Amino acid sequence: MKITISEQFTAYADTPLLGNAGETNARRIEAYYPEIPEAENYRLRFKLPNGTIYDADITDKVYKVPGSLLAVSGCILCQWLACASADKSVYSIVAKSNVFKLTVGESIDDKCISPVPTYEDAVAALDKMMLAQAHPPVISDDGNWLIWNVEQEEYIDTDIKAMGYDDYNALSNKPHINGVELIGDKSNDEIGITCLSNEEIESILNLFNGGI
Repeated sequence: MKITISEQFTAYADTPLLGNAGETNARRIEAYYPEIPEAENYRLRFKLPNGTIYDADITDKVYKVPGSLLAVSGCILCQWLACASADKSVYSIVAKSNVFKLTVGESIDDKCISPVPTYEDAVAALDKMMLAQAHPPVISDDGNWLIWNVEQEEYIDTDIKAMGYDDYNALSNKPHINGVELIGDKSNDEIGITCLSNEEIESILNLFNGGI
């Protein structure tokens, strides 16, 4: 895509298609604009379909379109800005173009696409993961599992018992054979199992071997 800014700061795009939903760094914008002595950097300001404002630095006149701009399909408003400060957070606008419309095309899996996280969001998610890894689940004094809550930055009680060998009696579904609970050592007679005698075993083997 080529965006041209005239001497009167009127913006023209050679195509309205910014990209298709779900793409990441596959397209680039080439910007052509007049140099303004008072300006220190130049930007394209985008207003996404959800109302989010996104500034892209085009001082080098080339900008790769990130996935965060192509998260969902729809109409995107764009405006060229000439700024008097190189500071990323504080600057004054020397000149600006008209607002013009760009579009993000639909994709077959458009509804399944999640917005690409910003660098700050990715770092925050990594910090939370590292905190959770540094705080494994522990057992409270009353025998419940405690898990680390990354938002509250403290352990919370799950009300789930951390059962061990001594908690067998607390089980609601204990193993049984013939109605006899399997706890401790049980004999065959106690669990209702009758063992065959040697003669009975020999008789069965003879049947399989063709004997009488």
